Amino acid sequence: MLAYGPRHIDNRTMNTLPHATRPPTRLPRALKPGSRVALVAPAGPVDRERLELAKDRCRTLALEPVAFPGALARDRYLAGSDDVRLQDLQAAFDSPDIDAIWALRGGYGTLRILNALDLRRQHNDPIPFIGFSDNTSVHVRHAAVGVVSFHGPHAGGAFPPETEKAFRRVLYAPEPPGPVSYTH
Repeated sequence: MLAYGPRHIDNRTMNTLPHATRPPTRLPRALKPGSRVALVAPAGPVDRERLELAKDRCRTLALEPVAFPGALARDRYLAGSDDVRLQDLQAAFDSPDIDAIWALRGGYGTLRILNALDLRRQHNDPIPFIGFSDNTSVHVRHAAVGVVSFHGPHAGGAFPPETEKAFRRVLYAPEPPGPVSYTH
């Protein structure tokens, strides 16, 4: 259930609300060659190999990877303490030098820092946020404020050719891509 304004919105009523009660939908800026992408780990830990794969993926996509300081941190089953993970994620959203944020991994832990995350920049100058799994909670926060985010693969994970094609089509175009086809 989302809380938006004085009402609570559940999935059954989300699409039947009058337009005036929904936040306006804002698209983040499109990526382009050379865009600087923050690689952050707001949930589970990442090893050096996965971080290097993520950096290589960015370079393959003509993006400039920016690994944040806590990317390799570890605190048991988390990618560092709550403070470290929040600090990285918040710094990525706040930095005017960052053009997109790409989660390195899901798992568990994002919910522990979500309430302290300030998405003010996303209201004024939205940038793409990409991730899935535990990072879906960040997508819910984006939806609640009317900003499009991207439920997509983690940067160091599997990335078959059809995924790369869809990724480029969705994130590099300044206009909505329309339906994205699914192939087996």
